[in-house]
Amino acid sequence: ALSFVESLVVSEGLSNLVVSPTLGDAGGIDWDRIPHPLDPFYERTKMTKVGRAQRKREQLESLVKLVSPIVRPGDTIVDFGSGQGHVGLLLGFLFPSCRIILLDHNAEKLAMAEQRMRDVSEFNLRERVELLDNMDSMKGRAFDVGLGLHCCGRLTDLSLKCCKRAHANFVIVPCCYGQIGHSMTELLEEACCQDVAGSV
Repeated sequence: ALSFVESLVVSEGLSNLVVSPTLGDAGGIDWDRIPHPLDPFYERTKMTKVGRAQRKREQLESLVKLVSPIVRPGDTIVDFGSGQGHVGLLLGFLFPSCRIILLDHNAEKLAMAEQRMRDVSEFNLRERVELLDNMDSMKGRAFDVGLGLHCCGRLTDLSLKCCKRAHANFVIVPCCYGQIGHSMTELLEEACCQDVAGSV
């Protein structure tokens, strides 16, 4: 399975990686150097259950470690199922030359992401972050990296299809894995995914 996934990587020249001063050699996040509104411990995130904010930090660190090697300067990154922007806004801060698209159907969560951007206005995230509330908004749009943390059920399938169409690299971490409708091979071989020239 790993060799199949490795064969899907479409970026080349990864020696031009973006390096962020807030990422240590091991790819860990120095949370003391992250603006507080981008930290899961920020009071507006409403992560009030004991241990929840710490677990979110750990999830974010894991995802950043996975996505950092495929991000290049100037990339457009789509955060599928972005919620209030934990992943996308953090990546927008860590990789300041990249554009970020936060995609979520929940207007309340997107409003929270908007508020978090206002709370760190000195970093001009709003100039590089676009909020979308509908997967159809991605039709025909080019992007370089797709990612998703806890893409429930069908969102995993839709995100992978969107990445396939755009020839984008991806890091998708599903939840509710029992609800995923297709195997990776079936998904990428479906006729609806074959609307681009060449193959991934």
